[in-house]
Amino acid sequence: MAVVCWLTILLAAGGFAWSSAAAEDMIGYETCADCHDELVPTLHGTAHDVETARADLGLGCASCHTGASVHIEDPSADNIGIPSKMSPGQVTNICTQCHSPHPEMGVVGFDPHFNQDVACTDCHTIHQGQEKLRPDDPAILCSQCHVGVKEMFARRSNHPLSDGAVTCVSCHSFTGAGEPTVGHGASANCYSCHPEQSGPYVYPHPVTISFAVEGENCIECHDPHGSGNERLLAQKGSATCLECHGIPPLHRTKHSGLGTKLDCVDCHSDIHGSNHNAKFLDPDLGSKLFPNCYQSGCHDDL
Repeated sequence: MAVVCWLTILLAAGGFAWSSAAAEDMIGYETCADCHDELVPTLHGTAHDVETARADLGLGCASCHTGASVHIEDPSADNIGIPSKMSPGQVTNICTQCHSPHPEMGVVGFDPHFNQDVACTDCHTIHQGQEKLRPDDPAILCSQCHVGVKEMFARRSNHPLSDGAVTCVSCHSFTGAGEPTVGHGASANCYSCHPEQSGPYVYPHPVTISFAVEGENCIECHDPHGSGNERLLAQKGSATCLECHGIPPLHRTKHSGLGTKLDCVDCHSDIHGSNHNAKFLDPDLGSKLFPNCYQSGCHDDL
C-alpha cells in the first residue's frame, strides 16, 4: 500500500510539473496582447516576430518572459520576467534556448563582458526593430562603453574605423573561438588584410611569431587602434626596436657614428622578415645610402 501511495504522489508531482511547463508553452501571444498590444508590432520583421516568422517554432511572449502563467492570473510587474532587468546569467539561459551563445559568453569567469555584467540585452534590444536587434554599426555600439578606445582612432595613424573600412568585429570576433581581448587569431587576424607582411620568409623576424606578456605578434610593435607615430607604431622611430635590441657597438664608432643617426628601418627595411639575409637588411641598401659599402668587404651580409 505504501508503495502505491508513494507512486501516486510521484506521478501527481510529475503531472503538476508537466502541467506547469505546458501551461507556459501553450500561452499564445494573443493572450499577452490583450494588455500589451503595442509591443507586438515592435517584433515585426525580426526573428522574434510572434505573429509570423517564428510561429512555426512555437515562439511566444512566454518563451522569453518567464512566469507568464502566474502573471496572467495576477498581473504584476513583480511576477513577470523581463530579460533587460535580469542578471547576465539569467539572460544567457533564456537566449540560449534558441541561440547558440557567442563562444566567449559561454566561458563564465573568463569572458571580459560577462565579468562586467554585460548581458545579451545590453547589445541586442528586442522590442525596437531589426536595427536595434542586430545593430548595423558595431563600432558605434562598442564605443558606448569603450570610449577610450574610440578616441584612439582619432590619432595621427589609425585603422580606418571612421571611414567604415573596418569595424570592431573585423578584429574582435565574437562568433569565432578567439580571445576577444587581443582580437581573434592575433597575427592571423592582421594578415587577413596585410598579407604582404605574413610571409613565409626564409628569415622570419622572431617577434612576429612569438609571445610576450605585453602582447603578442603584430601588437608587440603596433598599436592596432591608433598611434601618434607612423605605421601604428607603439613608439617613435627606433625606440620600438630598442625595446628588444641594443645599438651595436660599431654603429657608435664607425663612420663617425653615422649608424646612430639613422632609424633602424632605414637599413633593416625588411623588418617583418627577409628572403635575403638574417639581419633583414634592404637588398638595395648599397645603392641607396652607402655606395660601394658591400663591395668594400666591410659589409658582406648580403
